[in-house]
Amino acid sequence: NGLNTTEMMNFKFDACYGMESKQQEIFNELKSSLPYALKGINITVFAYGMTGAGKTFTMQGNENNEGIIPRVIKKLFKLTDSSEINERELNATKNLKKGDEFTRTECQLKISYLEIYNDKVYDLLELKENDLQIREIVKKVNVSTS
Repeated sequence: NGLNTTEMMNFKFDACYGMESKQQEIFNELKSSLPYALKGINITVFAYGMTGAGKTFTMQGNENNEGIIPRVIKKLFKLTDSSEINERELNATKNLKKGDEFTRTECQLKISYLEIYNDKVYDLLELKENDLQIREIVKKVNVSTS
């Protein structure tokens, strides 16, 4: 909560990959989290590195090698397509706890693809001439998407 500066928030850090990592390797680990996204839990993939290090390629890929974004979107749509979903398989997904059983429902997917470059934030899915506004609140940085 960026407005409450006394509240301590914890975030789970699952993995870190080196330069030799392939999109398929990263996606294979990430895909076990996707059923949680369908239950409303946010999932973040953060690509960090110098200009030219391969962040965009990792996330977007190319015509010969799909990136993380197209792989995740395809898998999410497969999970929401009732003709392709196997509930027992989903319910057996590692890390699901008792009571977290997956049930079919209507879902709305919201996806953000942001770039932070030279202290400016850009929404790469809605290209605008201006960068997004950053508001600093007592040593915390919040990004406004409006």
